[in-house]
Amino acid sequence: MLKKGEAEDNNRTDIYNLMGACCFKLKKYKTAINYFKKAIETDPSTAINYANIGSCYRELKNTEKAIKYYHITLEIDPSIEFAAENLLKLMKR
Repeated sequence: MLKKGEAEDNNRTDIYNLMGACCFKLKKYKTAINYFKKAIETDPSTAINYANIGSCYRELKNTEKAIKYYHITLEIDPSIEFAAENLLKLMKR
């Protein structure tokens, strides 16, 4: 259904975010990253997509990239608590 939505309107960050979230839940982190990046291409101000990319990189054990994306998230929207919490955990390692 989301693919159909994308075909109808490929400028919807919410569709790409949902596609990325579904892939994340399925542990398809690299595919999820691609969808979250598409959302960012459509609207670079959507902080949640940076946070979600950070979480994907965290799951892929790429701490450096996870930290980078969590920092970007918090620069845009410091109220995203899970990004701040995960950033602190990763920096303590």
